[in-house]
Amino acid sequence: MTIRTVLWAQPRKDGTAAVKIYVNLKGVVRYFKVDSIYIEPEYWDKAKQAVKAKHPSAKLYNAKIRARKLEVEEHFLNGGTFQDFGKTKAENKLVTEALEEYIDLNQEEYSPKTIKLYHCTINRIKQFDNEYSITSKIGSIDANWADDFVRYMKSMGYKKSAASLHLSRVRNAAKQQRVDNPHIEKVRCSQNKTAPKTYLTPDEIALMENVPASELGETLDTVRDFFLLAYYFLLRNSDLSAISRSNFMEKNGKMFYVGRNKKTKTQVIVPVKQKAKEILEKHNYDCSAYSNGWRNSKIREVAEIAGINALVEQNNELVPKYQVISMHTARRSAATNLDMQGMSQHGIKMLGGWKNISSLSVYFRSGNMDVAEKAEQFEHFK
Repeated sequence: MTIRTVLWAQPRKDGTAAVKIYVNLKGVVRYFKVDSIYIEPEYWDKAKQAVKAKHPSAKLYNAKIRARKLEVEEHFLNGGTFQDFGKTKAENKLVTEALEEYIDLNQEEYSPKTIKLYHCTINRIKQFDNEYSITSKIGSIDANWADDFVRYMKSMGYKKSAASLHLSRVRNAAKQQRVDNPHIEKVRCSQNKTAPKTYLTPDEIALMENVPASELGETLDTVRDFFLLAYYFLLRNSDLSAISRSNFMEKNGKMFYVGRNKKTKTQVIVPVKQKAKEILEKHNYDCSAYSNGWRNSKIREVAEIAGINALVEQNNELVPKYQVISMHTARRSAATNLDMQGMSQHGIKMLGGWKNISSLSVYFRSGNMDVAEKAEQFEHFK
């Protein structure tokens, strides 16, 4: 058996590389990572199999490397195999530790925003453990643990959807540990029937367009303008906020919005109607004012003033539609209304930057009567 410490030959995008323990057991070679240690090749002493003293964290890193090497060596000297290495340790590993490892393994594939969200989950699990005076370990999480976590999140004022996202990240991290826990898939929110997301009809959009600015005031008028632009261009709020003059071009006397969807990384080109052009010029092509949360709260006020008060289902009760509107309702409404007007789903997908038809289809919110009225124009129903 041969065991030595090496610097991984394939560096990451930032030029650093992982430190790993090389094991050759009867001709079979495996590498075991030393957690959370990445260094530039210039700091690695190949002969001493250690981090050079000139590295600011040399002592700490070398202590971790020695501990990891001893752990690996002890396992195999005691007759352990590659298959069972770390299995018991993984079962007793803290959920937060597993999440840290998951972040470490996927940081090159995930965006900084996604990494930040995983760190947020780690903080919530720590708070949950502290509140319940427990220690959440990978081998013991199950449906009961998930229910307790969801109740805790609710007590802190978070919505069930937020808890569900945290549990999804926990499942991802748990699966990566390859622990024999049959309950991992049950670590999720219990499913309740939810009402479909709402959308605004063309008539309701017109109501919003026609509210005099004097009735809204500067802030509400600005948020109303941003909502309408999101509707005209089928944009997410984040893409709307990034608009600038450079996103617009003219061809054959017609103006077009040309952008790149942040989520799907796809290019979109959308014709600019006169109403949209007037709003853009009014705000000097700058739609960055106010946060998403602020816009969401204010667009409901605009919708109430506009009289968008048809009753819709929300949490098993009927409420005025203005209470459930958000900035994203604009994108959903545009997709639904274009579909009802007869545009092909492929065309809508191209305009809005959806990756595929299946991801677009969840945006369509027309009801049975809407579809029936649309179908009436076809010969089959005449």
